[in-house]
Amino acid sequence: MESSKKYEVKSLARALDVIEAIGTAGLEGVGISEVARVVGTTKSNAFGIVQTLCDRGFVSDSGEGPTRRYRLGPSFLRLGNTASSQSPLAVVATAVLSRLTAETGLTSRFAVFDRGAAVAIVRQNAPTDIEIAPYLGRRELLHASGVGKALLASLSDEGIEQICHSVGLERRTRHTITDLEALLAEIRSIREAGFAIDDEEDIEGVFCVAGAVRDQHGQTAGAISVSGLKLSKSRQEIEALGRTVQRVASTMSLELGYWGPTAV
Repeated sequence: MESSKKYEVKSLARALDVIEAIGTAGLEGVGISEVARVVGTTKSNAFGIVQTLCDRGFVSDSGEGPTRRYRLGPSFLRLGNTASSQSPLAVVATAVLSRLTAETGLTSRFAVFDRGAAVAIVRQNAPTDIEIAPYLGRRELLHASGVGKALLASLSDEGIEQICHSVGLERRTRHTITDLEALLAEIRSIREAGFAIDDEEDIEGVFCVAGAVRDQHGQTAGAISVSGLKLSKSRQEIEALGRTVQRVASTMSLELGYWGPTAV
């Protein structure tokens, strides 16, 4: 970490912070004052960075004056498609998720570890107009999401404790686990079951079940999941979906060259 900081280009780092602030704002976009606050800089500095990004197509804007809002621009779509085409992992995940969504009728995603968070890099939407799963690129709390808990379960308890002490156990809903001992107990249950359940812990009214995927070296490559509206779904139905996800995750692990025992 110290070595990488030595060569950090501060202006570039600030621009990337601005991109992340805009990218996590959601569909409504974000104003320049909020960007400056999140990044920790002046409005004039934030505005200069945003305008440069707008000129290059990485940010788009709408509205005028104080109502102007900023969102990620089309250049990210172009680069995102290129990144997917260059990633063998994403190619495999895309095919697997297509089959999983066809089988379950639910939105499916593939997420990876990213600096103490889970980030979905591939998504297959369900055949419905209802948007329920977080968008691609959103940094999701490991302890509050299905993919996050599946990823945590692949670590040692000591590794989990280190991450939790570093990033905290933020409450997302009234169902979120915010106690470390309770989380570790949940992780032990996940390891035994082979899949993780997010029971309205990240978003009220939404459930998610997830299973970890391993690569040819036995390392955790990521986690796949399906998400849906909780409504009147029983625990038994959700657990049945969990077993389906576990089976598909094992299939993807095989496609990546993993031949060891099935485990989260």
